[in-house]
Amino acid sequence: MDESDGRKSILWWEKKRLFYNVIVICFTIYVLYDWWDYPMRSIIGTQGVILNAFIFIFFANIFYTFGWGIELIGLHFLKTKGLSNTSRWTLLVLGTIFTLISTLVYYTAEFDIMFAD
Repeated sequence: MDESDGRKSILWWEKKRLFYNVIVICFTIYVLYDWWDYPMRSIIGTQGVILNAFIFIFFANIFYTFGWGIELIGLHFLKTKGLSNTSRWTLLVLGTIFTLISTLVYYTAEFDIMFAD
């Protein structure tokens, strides 16, 4: 593995992290705003809801790091040439979509479990 290939990979992914975070944070705010009138706030409190959102976004960023992590593993251990820009964009878009779906499922499940009869 050429060290510059690894740095280029990390740099590419990290330049896109702001884009990813803006999308995930905006979607999380939208979902929370959409569900805000549910009695969930009275059960776990407003601070609890906001803390859960921060924790969720923190873990979403850890999973985002897998994008360049997988590429570095391929470069170092499998001696691949690295991902093409098309492959990187595909992983970024699919990972972002997966995160948005996970966000919706997380909050839907949280609210359904809390209010199930």
